[in-house]
Amino acid sequence: MSNFDDFDPLRAEVDVSVRFVDRIEEIDPPPDLIILPGTKTTLSDLEFLRMRGLAKRISELAHTGVPVLGICGGYQMLGSSICDPLHVESEKKQVGGLDLLPIVTTFAAEKQTVRARGNIAANRGLFAEMRGLAVGGYEIHMGFARTLLNRSFKSKSAEKRLASLPTEQWTPAAGSPEHTCTGYSTTTVCGTRS
Repeated sequence: MSNFDDFDPLRAEVDVSVRFVDRIEEIDPPPDLIILPGTKTTLSDLEFLRMRGLAKRISELAHTGVPVLGICGGYQMLGSSICDPLHVESEKKQVGGLDLLPIVTTFAAEKQTVRARGNIAANRGLFAEMRGLAVGGYEIHMGFARTLLNRSFKSKSAEKRLASLPTEQWTPAAGSPEHTCTGYSTTTVCGTRS
């Protein structure tokens, strides 16, 4: 994880308990929310989650209704796959994601760093009560994510579960002079590349 201090505002909340876990035993009892934060090494961190059994447990918890939020590299991990045709991070051209969101990320050679701002556009799910709230931050990423519409999931259980959930895609506001946030959400799983 590259930005531990991103969690300082949450840790400052009196009624919030933040746990950083790196072993499967530490994720139980199930949390109220799982956050997969940004990372500078998305593929190796995803492999770490798999080796420790955390990837499987996160997927299981998502299927039981525990909300999962992915930010930047965490968002990329939530998708169907991550492609690395230029070998930016790995010798592998493609790695399977957690398959919780219908997105595919493709790494690119050049890094983009931009200020981002937007408004929460969720009609349902984790952020529905915050619809319209202005948000801002910055993006540091290499590549892009695209939504897979009408696609088959790797597992039939994931396909059945997500097919039954209302989903929405967040897109940049038309005519916005600023770079805007994009993301995707289901009722319990959401993320943004910003």
